[in-house]
Amino acid sequence: MWSRSVVGRNPVASMERFERVSGQSKRGNAFYHAVYTTGMPSTGGWTRVLTVVVVVVLLAGCSSVQFVDEFDEENGEIETDTSVEEAETSETDEEDDAGADGSGDGEGDADADGSGDGEHDHDGGDTDGDEAGGGEVDGDEADALDGPEVYEETVAELSDSEAAAFRAAVTDDDEFTDAAASLFEAMEAYGTTAERVAIAERVAAAGEVRAETVADVERLAASPPAVRSEITAVGVTDTSGDGLLDAEAAAFGVEPGEAHPEVAAIAEPLAADGYADVDVEFLQRVGEMTAYQGNEYEVWSQAEQLGLLHEATADGEVDEGDLWDIENDASNRLINGMEEEIGTDPERADTSGDGFDDHLKWGPLRDLGVEVNPAEIDVYVEMDQAQHAEQLERRQLSLISGTMSRETGDDMPRVNMHFEQCELRAEDVHTTDDLDQRYAEHHEAQGYGFHYFFVNNGMVEFEDELVPGVARSSTRGPSWVMADVDPDWSPSEQASLVAHEFGHAFGIYDTDFDGVDSREYSATEYNSVMNYNLDHTVTFSTGSPFDDYAEMQRNDFGQRFQSQHMLEGAWESGELPEEQPCGGF
Repeated sequence: MWSRSVVGRNPVASMERFERVSGQSKRGNAFYHAVYTTGMPSTGGWTRVLTVVVVVVLLAGCSSVQFVDEFDEENGEIETDTSVEEAETSETDEEDDAGADGSGDGEGDADADGSGDGEHDHDGGDTDGDEAGGGEVDGDEADALDGPEVYEETVAELSDSEAAAFRAAVTDDDEFTDAAASLFEAMEAYGTTAERVAIAERVAAAGEVRAETVADVERLAASPPAVRSEITAVGVTDTSGDGLLDAEAAAFGVEPGEAHPEVAAIAEPLAADGYADVDVEFLQRVGEMTAYQGNEYEVWSQAEQLGLLHEATADGEVDEGDLWDIENDASNRLINGMEEEIGTDPERADTSGDGFDDHLKWGPLRDLGVEVNPAEIDVYVEMDQAQHAEQLERRQLSLISGTMSRETGDDMPRVNMHFEQCELRAEDVHTTDDLDQRYAEHHEAQGYGFHYFFVNNGMVEFEDELVPGVARSSTRGPSWVMADVDPDWSPSEQASLVAHEFGHAFGIYDTDFDGVDSREYSATEYNSVMNYNLDHTVTFSTGSPFDDYAEMQRNDFGQRFQSQHMLEGAWESGELPEEQPCGGF
């Protein structure tokens, strides 16, 4: 416990002071002046004269003495002039003419008996604190507190008003409180005065030292530099009232003035013994994720679904694995924990290489109601049909999708082809311009990454020829596939025609290999539906001389020619539009 003490100047009562007064020497209240004029003394007389002079000098306490001896030849006398210079006095004594008894204000010339003729107070009052008698103490000295060094150094950096407020907060009846003692002990851990000033400002604003303040100070003292550095920048108050100190909020990447109670709740178990480095990294990532709150697809929602936030910190500690779970090591929008949950690669945005980033398949595509295989290749096709066209049977479509699924899965991810029937009463087409028109009118899944497939009743004119099937892929206009399913053809012939045109839509062109759309290679050499020599069989080449699947994967199965803007918009808003393509799949 520190107590108030009076800080003053203590006079030394036994000190004898000498001053020069009107050419005379003063000792105590007695004044001396010695000039001797005698006749020619004897040898013994000279000794007595010098002895008297020496005594006078000693009594006067002179700092220097000068003797000037002149022999008056006419009178046979020696004239001796003794000059005494006053002794220097200390700064505290310059204005004091005290009486021999320690009383008096020194403004008059006192007689040898102690009663002076000047103005002075014989009762010893009204001193500046130089004498031991009851003098009036300077106001600043009376307000001084004899506290620990950390207190003194902190107060010295505060303004007068702040210092007064801080002093009032840490004292009770002019004594430091027990809570103040705990606070000062906690403040010792802070290496800079600026940090201590920030703490003092909080205490001054509160008007008292609260237990939670001491706990906060102790917690921050045990925290890494990432948190400590924010103390001087934003302070240690809780501006938003969310339970996070401003320094903590800033360190975790959230605005100190905005309430983030969920971050405070996640941080609270970690704060008990001060934050470890990994705690701070974890909470900084949590702070980043708050920007995505309210979006059902985004990282905050993902982490909550998997129990990676509150549950992760509930036991009062986190590790590198907990941090890794909520980070995103790929350029997509899925946290590592979710990638691990659904079986995708946390370090690849598009694990399967089908042109859909993993997060779009996990989120909006899944919500469309279509089958989604995040770690496999998914190809989606919206199928419209002319009113009088021969309807493709499910078995024909299954032949195509089954073949592609069966022939892949070893050296590359399995390919899953999904046909979604949409329009059944469209008008026939006769030219590619008609196909562009149907695309514009009926392609409801445009923007969701779906290919557009139109089943026509009759062939289409293309480059001055009538052809039963045609495909176009373009980044500047519509991309579509058309097939005339001749009722006179067998189901395998119909299926091979559709598969051939989708081979083009997926990225296989005659410019890539001269066996495509030609008879340059036998069916044995190049076993592919893209080879005109292959007779009505649905298959794609898996090896030399040309690997169809590798080429299709290199072109991400034509997904580069399909727009995904509706999927991306749904992700940003956190939900699909109310009106979904084809009434929903």
